[in-house]
Amino acid sequence: MIKPTTRTIDELGRVVLPMEFRRHQGWGAGDEVALSCENDTIVLKLSSQYSGPVCIICKKGENKVNIRGRGVCDCCFTDFQEA
Repeated sequence: MIKPTTRTIDELGRVVLPMEFRRHQGWGAGDEVALSCENDTIVLKLSSQYSGPVCIICKKGENKVNIRGRGVCDCCFTDFQEA
């Protein structure tokens, strides 16, 4: 479990997600995040057809292998090994 943290909203309404949160979820630069509000809670989800963390390469497969804190699916990992 990741320790809760606080962040300040900047003048443009942005909040930076901590690196440990992004690594834990396998999120990276360029990933689209869906925002929703449930009561007093803001919910962030990776914008994809999968409900869990997805591969950082193909954005489709489910994370199976962790490489330097980033999730990669079996198919992309195999392709990477063969290259």
